[in-house]
Amino acid sequence: MSVEPGDSGLPLFDAHCHLYDANLLPVLDWDSNQSGLPLIGAHVINGTHPDDWGLIADYPGLGESRPLRAFGVHPWRVDDLPDNWEQQLHQYLSKGAVSVGEIGLDNWITPRDESLQREVFMRQMVIAVELGLPPSIHCVRAYGALLDCLRSGPVPKGGFLAHGFGGSKEVLFEFLDMGGYFSFSSYGSHPGRKRIRDAVRACPVDRLLIETDAPDMVPPEDVCQFPLISQSGERLHHPAELLTAYQRVAEWKGMKVDELAQQIEENFRRLFGHLESF
Repeated sequence: MSVEPGDSGLPLFDAHCHLYDANLLPVLDWDSNQSGLPLIGAHVINGTHPDDWGLIADYPGLGESRPLRAFGVHPWRVDDLPDNWEQQLHQYLSKGAVSVGEIGLDNWITPRDESLQREVFMRQMVIAVELGLPPSIHCVRAYGALLDCLRSGPVPKGGFLAHGFGGSKEVLFEFLDMGGYFSFSSYGSHPGRKRIRDAVRACPVDRLLIETDAPDMVPPEDVCQFPLISQSGERLHHPAELLTAYQRVAEWKGMKVDELAQQIEENFRRLFGHLESF
């Protein structure tokens, strides 16, 4: 019997994850009849480089949930792109993708080529506008540069997703004016992540989404309901922790989980397209 957000039995929607990850696949056992697993309507599986786009295209999904595809170049992977990466990206995106992602800027990693990051990001934003797809944007310690890019370049009319948003409320409000949506996970439960919780509280409910980023951004151990360890002994973010994220975000927003779930489904469909019933 699946755990449901409440009496309504509304499904949950994961706006950003990496379920094809080589660390996750060998240890993830997902049986739809397994007690305790949440009911997931759909999850958006994001790419990072041409090397993993084929894995995403072939990914079968988790249980009865629907896998939705996103293809993009992560800022960590801009240094080793093939010459025809844009052509490949167009080809993958044209086969029913719902998002251009994961793309963005990152000033945390070292070494880094900030100019190249920006160039690759802007070229992908142009593709997103051409195809009418919302980009899923990664940003770490680069919100000023990202704001400059969004102000100077094209932004899809349907908006964009600031995935795993960790910026200030001031940045959040600027993104809102540009059509931004914001996704959060239970990673914000870490004691030192007050800014994430503040951003959740400040985010309008009609621009709010939930994600796991599984297997990354692992929540605190005392929050996890589905602990998962890699073959090398590292903690992983179980995709079933999507339920935990709904519960924590509902708490931070002062909402009932059922009320939040209904709003999240509406937001998810608005951003990623009018999807058929799950």
